Amino acid sequence: MRLTFLIAACIGPLLMAGSALAADGPFAPRVIVNNSVVTNFEVEQRAMFLQLINSPGDLEQAAVRGLIDDRLRFQAGVTNGVEVTEEDITAGLEEFAGRANLTVEEFQKGLAERGVEPETFRDFVQASLVWREVVRARFIPRVFVSDGDVKRALAVTNQRGNVRVALAELIIPAPPGQEADALAQAEELRASIRTNADFSAAAAQYSAAPSAAEGGVVGWLDLGNLPPAIRMLILPLGLGGVTQPISIPNAVAMFQLRGLEDSGTPPTEAVELDYIQVLLPDDADGAAEAARLRANADQCDDLFGLTRGLPEDRLVRTRLPANEVPRDLGLELAKLDPGETSFALRRGAARVFLMLCTRNVALAEDPPTPAAIRDQLINQRLAALAESYLNQLRAAAIIREP
Repeated sequence: MRLTFLIAACIGPLLMAGSALAADGPFAPRVIVNNSVVTNFEVEQRAMFLQLINSPGDLEQAAVRGLIDDRLRFQAGVTNGVEVTEEDITAGLEEFAGRANLTVEEFQKGLAERGVEPETFRDFVQASLVWREVVRARFIPRVFVSDGDVKRALAVTNQRGNVRVALAELIIPAPPGQEADALAQAEELRASIRTNADFSAAAAQYSAAPSAAEGGVVGWLDLGNLPPAIRMLILPLGLGGVTQPISIPNAVAMFQLRGLEDSGTPPTEAVELDYIQVLLPDDADGAAEAARLRANADQCDDLFGLTRGLPEDRLVRTRLPANEVPRDLGLELAKLDPGETSFALRRGAARVFLMLCTRNVALAEDPPTPAAIRDQLINQRLAALAESYLNQLRAAAIIREP
C-alpha cells in the first residue's frame, strides 16, 4: 500500500448525501455501543480515512461498522485488564506508515492534506493493538498445534514443485449483526461432515457461492495463489479434511481438501495483486451489465471506457501485496488468470464485478522450519478465535442509534 498511489486514486470529495452527518451536526451521536458514543464526526473521519486507503464499497457503512467494532475492542481491553503503552502505539503507527515506505510524519501529512485528523489514524491503530493483546491474553493458553499438524504442513511445503490443491468451498452469508449466527451454523455443519458427499450436500443447501450448484467444488488451484490465512488452514489437512470456519467480509467460509498434487514446476507464490472492482446493482440489471462487461473487456484498461459515467467510487483499481488483500477477494482472485472475471462477491447492496489485472509471483522461499510452521498455525488459529470472540461481543452488545 503506497499512500501516494491511494490518494491519487481518491479525487473528489467524499459524498454522503442523505446521511445523518449534516442533519444532526458533527458531534451528535451516530450510534451508541454499550453506552459508548460514536459521533458523526468520527464516522466522517473514518470514512475519509478508508477512502484514502482505497477501501471499496459503501464507506460510510464500513466506517460505522469499523467504529462499532473498535468500541467493542476497547471495551474488551478494559474487561480483560489490557493496556497498551505510548511506546506500543508509536511502534504501531510506525509499522502502519512503513507499509507505504513513509514515516509517521509523512503519512500524517498526507492524511491532513485530505482533511483526516491525526487522532483518526491513532485511534485506528490503537484499537488494533488493544485487540491483539486481548486475543493473546485470552486464547494463547487454549491454542494447541500437534506435531502431526506440523508434519502435514511441512510435507506440503517441502514438495519439490508448485503444489496444486483441489478444493470445495462452503460460504455462509453473514450480514452485519448476524456474524455470530453464521459462525455457529458453520461450526455445527463442520461437526456433521464426515465425507466428501456430506460436504457437497451441505454446500448445495447452505452455500451462497456460485459453486453451490457443483456441491461447492472449485477445482484445482495453485496453493501459492491462495490468501495466506486460507493457505495456512489447508496445509495441515489430510485428503477429505475440512478447515475450521474462517470469517471473510460478510460471510463465513469453510474448505475441504479434495486433492493435492505436485505440478513439477518451480514453487511460486503470489506477492502482489493488481485488480479492479466494479460495484453493480445486485439485481437483473446488474447481472446484465456484468455480462456486457465480461463480453467486451479483455483487460483491465478496457473497463474504464466501458464504465464511463459511473461514480468514481463504483470502480476501484487496487494494487496491493498479496497478504494485504481482503480474504474474500484473495480467494476469488486465486481462481482467476489475468483478464478473467468473477461476479460472485457482494458489498452491502452491491455486487462486485472483479477482474484480475496482473499477479506478480516470486519463487517461494526455502521451506520454513518446523518452528516457523508451528508459529504460523498458532497465529492462524488465534485469528479464528479472535473472529469468533468479536462476533460474540457484537451479539451480546447493546448497539442502538439515538
